[in-house]
Amino acid sequence: MPTDDSPARLLAFGTGSDRSLEAFKDALWAVDEYAGVRYRDPADPAGRLLDITLDPEPGPLRRELLAELNRCGPRTVTELRRYTLTSTVYRAVDTGRALATLLDSGAARREPEHGRLGGDVVITAGPSPDAG
Repeated sequence: MPTDDSPARLLAFGTGSDRSLEAFKDALWAVDEYAGVRYRDPADPAGRLLDITLDPEPGPLRRELLAELNRCGPRTVTELRRYTLTSTVYRAVDTGRALATLLDSGAARREPEHGRLGGDVVITAGPSPDAG
């Protein structure tokens, strides 16, 4: 949302290449954070404004990933990275931090339970069935 009362602008980018989309999003998040530019993720139902930074706040992405898991069921980390890249304003690299906080909070669980959060790890919404 512009700070000078000028209208907000919609930015769109079309490509069939994940690599080009990732480069575009890297450029979006590399904008000078003091330039007064903020983004709104069209997938965020609350329409929250996001501050520009190389390490964006993962809260909105956590909510979107959890909603995706609730809609579609268990997904691999690779599938969630692709979802982040193609369906949100975030970069695929931001997925790892968001998933780590979901897992740490118990809002999601993983299989296998331990080890590196690699692409083949399956993420499921909700606490572990043996928790409690």
